[in-house]
Amino acid sequence: DCIEVGEVLETWHKTVYEGKIPFESKDNQDTAYEQHAETLEGYCNKDSVLYVHLSEYDIIGVEEKFFFPFKLGFTVNINGDDYDTVYLNGAIDLVLEDYDGSRVIVDHKSSKKEFDKKKLNKNLQFPIYVLSQLYENKDIPDFRCVYHFTRHNTKQEVEITPERLKETKSELRRIFREMYDTKKYHQRLSPLCNWCDYSKDGTCLRGKRLIAIDYKEQNSKWEW
Repeated sequence: DCIEVGEVLETWHKTVYEGKIPFESKDNQDTAYEQHAETLEGYCNKDSVLYVHLSEYDIIGVEEKFFFPFKLGFTVNINGDDYDTVYLNGAIDLVLEDYDGSRVIVDHKSSKKEFDKKKLNKNLQFPIYVLSQLYENKDIPDFRCVYHFTRHNTKQEVEITPERLKETKSELRRIFREMYDTKKYHQRLSPLCNWCDYSKDGTCLRGKRLIAIDYKEQNSKWEW
């Protein structure tokens, strides 16, 4: 395991200094490197939050990409064509599976502090991750969602209930309706834009992170 940890650090080092990972400053870059080194050291010493999760469950996905349809609930016209569906896409840091088929979704955070109760209850990240998993397999019995804070070797668990998934769908539809109203939606740039494929390929319109696509064949698989 320690040999593999060394290989990971070497890959990280090469990737960073080839400029493939954007940072706001050299200090942020060095801090991130130290955090990753400490996380991997804790895993090697079997005394980290990450090690506990990896030792209790089976790994079924690392940086697991997802791409699934979401019904807007309204129609938007883009270049003369009407669309009522968008595709949500992204990647989940870590997906684990328990003996009964339930899933543990882990998201690594390098934040300076843990999230407050309001953010834990309102953040759309985990509900979207759960929706993506259910799109692939609606028979998954249960989910545990865990933020892993790499700076502090701590975790915060988030409960995702059916009611919260319903609220998330409503909130997403509200956000999309606002996004497609050019009078209301304003671009907010951040270093995270460097990670966005739409920003890189020039299809980012007024800060939109999602593109409307009509995938009738895909939509027939699952109706949201």
